Amino acid sequence: LQFMNFWFGSFLFGGYLIPESDLYWPLKLFYYIMPYGYYVRSTMYTLFQDTDFDGDLTSDQALDELNLVFPVVKNNDTVGQDIAILLAIGAVY
Repeated sequence: LQFMNFWFGSFLFGGYLIPESDLYWPLKLFYYIMPYGYYVRSTMYTLFQDTDFDGDLTSDQALDELNLVFPVVKNNDTVGQDIAILLAIGAVY
């Protein structure tokens, strides 16, 4: 049961459903300590960067379009930073 609570909190406060800018300060703390947002941001960037799409869509445009729906998806290379943050979160937990 505790795993489900943690997973739901990570999904809710990880920036996937609610963007960081819409969170108030006490809840914004969960945005920074939950690992899901860092994982999704790096994974989506890694998957879509340098991907060939049919038509005129580039990988940068695809990431920008995904950012409109899912605010955690960025068109910035933060993979190294996200890995360091995930390691720090893992060390603290």
